[in-house]
Amino acid sequence: MEDNSLKGKTPEPVASEPMSSGRADPIAGISNQSTSEVGLMYQLLETERSLRDQEEGVKEEKRKKAIYRNSLLVAIIIIIILLLRGCSGKADYWWVPNETAPQKESALIPEIEDSALVQQVQETQEEYETPHIDIPVIQSFVVSKSAPYKDLYNPETNAERYYLQYEFTVVGSSEPFYQSKFVEGGKQFSVDFGSLLEIGEYRVNVATKTYEYGTLAPKSGDMHEIQIIVTE
Repeated sequence: MEDNSLKGKTPEPVASEPMSSGRADPIAGISNQSTSEVGLMYQLLETERSLRDQEEGVKEEKRKKAIYRNSLLVAIIIIIILLLRGCSGKADYWWVPNETAPQKESALIPEIEDSALVQQVQETQEEYETPHIDIPVIQSFVVSKSAPYKDLYNPETNAERYYLQYEFTVVGSSEPFYQSKFVEGGKQFSVDFGSLLEIGEYRVNVATKTYEYGTLAPKSGDMHEIQIIVTE
């Protein structure tokens, strides 16, 4: 017997059950994981690039500092060399041709006696010549308290060749009571013996020392005894 209730009816589709929310979609998981790894790799690359840039910047800064330091050191060394060569009188002027470069005086300059040009050789002073040096021979003399000065000199023949220096020492004493400064050749000066000695008669050793012009190397000299009389 047929069931007439089913005739003329279209069967309804059976609704499919959704996937259980408790199961993860494996394809979505792989996609999310790949995106995270790519992002992490990008951050690592950016970090590495930033660090590399910083390192390059530090290296460049160090290089600039090294160049500046080396340049400054070279400049200081050059200045020191020029100063030392200038002090020695051998400086070269690179900005001036050699034939026109100014010449520095290399001679040593001693403390010079305040003197005047020799006008005439006094009769009481003779000269004798040692090899290349003319040395005046001081003879006995008299001074007074009213006329106390005695002239000493260096002959003109010693000009720019030799300096003279005089020392006067009372016989029996170890210290000179008078020592002159260096006397240039062709110059004379006066000594106030009236202030140096009291009234009386004195036996005095006169030492005449000679020094080479420019180097101040000591040369042969002279020493002899004279008498100095100081009156009123």
